[in-house]
Amino acid sequence: MTVRLFAVIFILLTSAAQAADKVKIGFMTTMSGPAAGIGTDIHDGFNLALKMSAGKLGGLPAEVLLADDQQNPDVGKQAADKFLKRDHVDFVTGIVFSNVLLAVAPAVFESKTFMISANAGPSMLAGAQCSPWFFSVAWQNEGITEAAGKYVSEKGFKNVFLLAPNYPAGKDMTTGFKRFYKGGVADELYPRLGQLDFSAELAQIRASHPDAVFFFLPGGMGINFIKQFSAAGLAKQTTLITTAFSADEDIIPAVGQPMVEGTGRKELFDHVRGHRVFALAPARAPARPGGERQRGAQARVLE
Repeated sequence: MTVRLFAVIFILLTSAAQAADKVKIGFMTTMSGPAAGIGTDIHDGFNLALKMSAGKLGGLPAEVLLADDQQNPDVGKQAADKFLKRDHVDFVTGIVFSNVLLAVAPAVFESKTFMISANAGPSMLAGAQCSPWFFSVAWQNEGITEAAGKYVSEKGFKNVFLLAPNYPAGKDMTTGFKRFYKGGVADELYPRLGQLDFSAELAQIRASHPDAVFFFLPGGMGINFIKQFSAAGLAKQTTLITTAFSADEDIIPAVGQPMVEGTGRKELFDHVRGHRVFALAPARAPARPGGERQRGAQARVLE
């Protein structure tokens, strides 16, 4: 994804007759709270790729201004206001969560500033709210879980419980899953984004007797849910199924043994290329493991 990000920025810069002597990037991402690892990965990948391109984008020196949106749309809007009105950035990128992106987008588009999504892919911006100032170099939210829904059907599951946070990406994820899943839905719940106690949801799962639970719970939400699911003994009754969003390089080691107790991870990404790029630049690579979001952010710069 990072390679694609840099490629899009390069094309947009070289296709415009700019007299500027540098390009300014407003890099807004989630650097604190339970999902901080996601934003850190995207930022690390972007920085590594920028180092590998000698600090330039489209042949111009790049100035990167960092803001922590704290996974809060209001904080994101304030950061965007600063980027646009005081810093006069050329691009806004790095946003992790769809609710933050959707809150920030109107002001960015109105100012005719390019927004390049490094992670969030809300369905709204792929349809009626699509803008010529918006480019997604990550994924469309529903696409990942469409594949998961097809996978679950092919595995013969007939009664699946759905669990995702109550925000745009959570709704997109379950919509995509249901689009290609052919069985029945035992129930679907949408806890608050950032919720860490799932006792009520686990009680409803137990009462529903599903043969599988499909969930999308990013960052710390996923860590806590899987641990609590295992501690409740539900791994003996049903199968957990998720995508890499809830089974990444942070979540798997943080959860530990419960991760393999009934969890079916449907991996949907090709890591080979990203691993190769990190291996080529070990001295400049970030200290954190090269997760898929790091490699994706790096790919957006280098391709």
